[in-house]
Amino acid sequence: MTATGASFRKVKSLAMLTSVSEKVRVPLGAVVSRRLISPEEVPPPPEENIVVQLRTRFAKKADAVETIALTREEGTSWVVGCYIE
Repeated sequence: MTATGASFRKVKSLAMLTSVSEKVRVPLGAVVSRRLISPEEVPPPPEENIVVQLRTRFAKKADAVETIALTREEGTSWVVGCYIE
C-alpha cells in the first residue's frame, strides 16, 4: 500500500484491498496491453488530482477501461482510486 495516498490509506485497510483485488482484478488475468485514453486534471483543493483512463486488454477480458485516480502529495503522485469497467 505504499503507492497509495494518505487519504486512501485512512479509509482502506490492506486486508480489504486484498479481498477486493482477489474478487475483481485477479479473475481478469494478466494484462496483455494498456493504451492511454485520457489524463484529466481535477483541481479541487487542497491537493491536485489527476484521473487517468487506460484502455486495457486482460487475458480474460479483451476490452476494459481502467480509471486511475491520483493525487499529489509532497511532489509525488499517489493512487487514491482504481476502477475497472
